Amino acid sequence: MARLTRRTFAIEREVGEKIDDLVDGHPLEVNLLVNKALRRYVEWGRFVDSFKLVTIDPRLLKLFWSHLTMDEAREIGLQNGNGRVVEFILT
Repeated sequence: MARLTRRTFAIEREVGEKIDDLVDGHPLEVNLLVNKALRRYVEWGRFVDSFKLVTIDPRLLKLFWSHLTMDEAREIGLQNGNGRVVEFILT
């Protein structure tokens, strides 16, 4: 079992009500839901704004890439990858 750290914090009433709605009638516990949301934020979500990342349906991404040649895809990768990778690692 994972080690847990107890924390107490206040949330907005509207957020609390939405959490209650999500877990009502489901085996999902509030603790699990909040842990999942916080983990997603600390491991990934906090970078979204800094790097202008977006969530995209894989089918749409596949369609996008299907309209590019290999050379075009390589050029896009080079233009965006060179500086961004270093920037991402250093953040």
